[in-house]
Amino acid sequence: MAIRTSTPAVGELDDIVWVLSEWQYDDGPAQLHPGDVGWFWRFGAERTAGAIRTWRRAGETLAVGLLDGPELLRYSTTPQ
Repeated sequence: MAIRTSTPAVGELDDIVWVLSEWQYDDGPAQLHPGDVGWFWRFGAERTAGAIRTWRRAGETLAVGLLDGPELLRYSTTPQ
């Protein structure tokens, strides 16, 4: 199955934050975390959704990225 990249709808932001919170663990590397998305949300839900990218395969989210500037993609991947 192919990996699909997408930009989420505003209504999907809560799910993305939840996925990121599920991936967090104390000994993990510093990656994109739910608070980063929350901080970016201060610019509004539409801009936040427009800055998010997800990579999915067969309905499973494999990675989430946040375009946090013109040359900066902050991301996190599933621990598996």
